[in-house]
Amino acid sequence: MREAEVFSIAGPPALQVRRLNNSGPPVLYVHGATFPSALSIGYRFSDGQSWEGHLHSEGSDVWSFDFAGFGGSERCRASTSSLADSRASAAAT
Repeated sequence: MREAEVFSIAGPPALQVRRLNNSGPPVLYVHGATFPSALSIGYRFSDGQSWEGHLHSEGSDVWSFDFAGFGGSERCRASTSSLADSRASAAAT
């Protein structure tokens, strides 16, 4: 089975994208709350097949990505001010 191409889309934050290119209709997989795409659509079951591989074998152009802070995507930059700082500033005015 072919391996997915893995690349990043410039950010900030940069997002990791997986693609298993094919000529059929595109399918975009959006991962769940805590699992990056490699552990969800790219995970190979005991038969060696993944959802990504199955969709590709059926002719689909398969895309998936990791949200910021998950898998291979960059983490969001920390805010320079906290909620407490904002409240203190508002109270002072």
